[in-house]
Amino acid sequence: MQINQGCISHIGRRKNQQDAYGFSDFEDASFIAHGGVLAVVCDGMGGLEKGEEASRLAVKIMLDCYMTKPVEESVSAALDKAILMANREVIQLGMQTGNDGNVGTTLAAAVVYKDELFWRTTGDSRIYLHRGDKLTQLSTDHTYAQELAQTQEANEMTLEEMANHPDGNALVNYLGVGENIEFDQNKQQVKLQSDDVLLVCSDGIYKALNDAEIIEALGHSDAMKAALGLQHKTLDKQLINQDNLTAIALRLQDEEGKKLHSFFSLHSKVPYIVSIAIVLMGYLLFVMVQSLGPV
Repeated sequence: MQINQGCISHIGRRKNQQDAYGFSDFEDASFIAHGGVLAVVCDGMGGLEKGEEASRLAVKIMLDCYMTKPVEESVSAALDKAILMANREVIQLGMQTGNDGNVGTTLAAAVVYKDELFWRTTGDSRIYLHRGDKLTQLSTDHTYAQELAQTQEANEMTLEEMANHPDGNALVNYLGVGENIEFDQNKQQVKLQSDDVLLVCSDGIYKALNDAEIIEALGHSDAMKAALGLQHKTLDKQLINQDNLTAIALRLQDEEGKKLHSFFSLHSKVPYIVSIAIVLMGYLLFVMVQSLGPV
């Protein structure tokens, strides 16, 4: 699969930018052959200390660790190792700055390897798949409201009551929460198709936009314009408490389709190339005859 990528990050109406994002090397063909490409979004937790540093550190460690993946190691194993390393480093950041247990960040990481998707998330940053006219949230938020929905207590509460719970948005898992971190992941193979769009984003996007608005933005054939569309739609709402917003859009395109397009593009130009060649040959013949002079 060929990948067309786009990304945006905006401070919103906050004083600090606590979102961070990054990619693995799209030009490293030898690594891509066994490790694919990795996209990461982290959202430092504003209610804790050092959120800005935590998110940047987590992105760096996630990418650095994943890029050390040996050929024989599976993508899943490399992702697990990287997220655990990022968690340890965020915990260490808290200890080094005198904020032990009070530093954290969300993480959403997606790897496209050939025609497969592998992903990991912790916290409430999300991964979506846009296919055709349908938007599917692949990840599950690690919030108290989501935890309520999975317990017996949910039988006594409506979905609206759970969503509006005073602690509903509180995160129950994130990088820095402790050594025994839990993270969400693809539990089965996810096959990708040409024209699929993956969205990796922070909550500043999906808390401002509904699914229809996200679908409209991701419908653009250029991933960068799709990402910018998400930013424009979000900021146009002029929400008073607009959070930092970050989005990575990855549009997949079949390689054979691109080769076929190139083949036909070349052959459509053949008549023009032949015509130019004939004119040049005629001119050269004329010059040669003139140079011989009269017989």
